[in-house]
Amino acid sequence: MKNKIILGCLAAAACEILFGLSFIFTKSITAQASGLALISWRFVTAFFFVNLYLLTRRQKVVINGRNLKPLIRIAILNPIIYFICETIGIRMTTASESGAFLACIPVVALIMSSLILKEWPSRWQVSLQPSSVSLLPYSLRVAPPTSHLSDTSF
Repeated sequence: MKNKIILGCLAAAACEILFGLSFIFTKSITAQASGLALISWRFVTAFFFVNLYLLTRRQKVVINGRNLKPLIRIAILNPIIYFICETIGIRMTTASESGAFLACIPVVALIMSSLILKEWPSRWQVSLQPSSVSLLPYSLRVAPPTSHLSDTSF
């Protein structure tokens, strides 16, 4: 049981490291390629690996009788809204500022779940929220100022 917890924590840490590094890579590549070119390469690569996985696995994917409308809606809106806005945001700010903005997401999600879903957080959840944004002022103060905020070329 303890090994599974340790393995889960290591997997979560590796995931967060890769997520953070993707911001740095996106920032460096958008200086050389357009945002849409970057997004297209991301999705072509993902399409290739998903199809490779589906072709090599032993079980078939069965979707008969399932409601696909929510899946199709997410499959269309997520790339359009999230990835395009993320790429534009990273291009127009520093990677530190983008990471600081993402650090605020748990706090906003906690507040919105309370207001919209009426799901009240536990004391433990509330007590941990300041830790997710505690270094925000420091990261914004240390980050070099962005001089190209008016650059809207995509």
